[in-house]
Amino acid sequence: MKTLIARWVTNEDATIEPPHMLQWADGTPATLADYRKHLDDTHKWILHPPSIIERHVFPDIVADVRYDAAAGVWAVGGDGVQSAALGLNDPNAADDEILEELYTFPVIYRARIHR
Repeated sequence: MKTLIARWVTNEDATIEPPHMLQWADGTPATLADYRKHLDDTHKWILHPPSIIERHVFPDIVADVRYDAAAGVWAVGGDGVQSAALGLNDPNAADDEILEELYTFPVIYRARIHR
């Protein structure tokens, strides 16, 4: 599995500024184009106190989200995905509501929503 690592120092705003360092987990350099290409991919934020923030991006991990009628809740799962129930009980929840719920997890998954 390939992983893209983007790094900022804490005085940089990781939500709007480009990272000051980009590399693949194997140490090879990555480009800003690589980072932009994978912005919507599965990722997690890692803090290295006192001054480093990293975003680890996992382009190969895509979560499957389905409504589990037996449990009465939307759930996430798949290869490389920590299975979990979402806090949504409405079988007709909008995609935006499902994605919003996914953003509350420690790992933020790129998702295929199955209806």
